Amino acid sequence: MSKRKPKLAPRNGHVAAMRQKSGGAHGKTKKAQRQADRMQLKRSIRDIQTSDDAAVLLSVSCV
Repeated sequence: MSKRKPKLAPRNGHVAAMRQKSGGAHGKTKKAQRQADRMQLKRSIRDIQTSDDAAVLLSVSCV
């Protein structure tokens, strides 16, 4: 006859995940910052182009 093993309490998965996770920086990562800068540059270029197109259309319609 084999001995019964003591029954352990069920494990909480959140606790295991929190113990493995280490704290990180609070700000954006360098990669995220580069992506944000690139998108901002593209937006500013697009806005300049659309405002130039609007200025051209206004000048043509005034003539």
